[in-house]
Amino acid sequence: MLSGADPNRTLSTINWLIYTNDTLIATLIKGTIKVEWFYRYKGRLSLNNSSGDLTIRNLTSKDAMQYNVDLTDTERHNSAHKIDLKVKQRLQKPTIDTTSLPAAEGSCWWRLNCSSTDKVNELFWHAETFIRDTYPKGGSAVISAFLNSTGIQAEFRCTSIRNRENDRENASS
Repeated sequence: MLSGADPNRTLSTINWLIYTNDTLIATLIKGTIKVEWFYRYKGRLSLNNSSGDLTIRNLTSKDAMQYNVDLTDTERHNSAHKIDLKVKQRLQKPTIDTTSLPAAEGSCWWRLNCSSTDKVNELFWHAETFIRDTYPKGGSAVISAFLNSTGIQAEFRCTSIRNRENDRENASS
């Protein structure tokens, strides 16, 4: 996150804070950088001592909040800035769980359940191989397929969609 410091000034003190009670998360005091103030950020912060910029690695949705930075330069000029950090997580691949149930000789029922840990707009199935029938057809997270020969290689793909993002996972018999 950019501190907003004047690049023509030399910083002597930097304080990055969160929450309304001004919880310190990173500081530069008397030439010493300290980024281990708060347990949630342990091992994830780095502070640039000349620009005052703060880097948070391995962002999570819990990092989305308002951050405050107080800066003092060597001429004792103070400035303060607020940064509202928004975190957008990439859509994760859906998960497919499969169950195979024997039917008549040489055939079987195959049940596939597609799920996503993300909040998605839609989950849907594609059957890549001809199969005798599927229940239900289209837009559900569960599909059952009757394979009239256990020797047939059936391919299924589940796609999850959220806004303009999509990701998919494949399963085969």
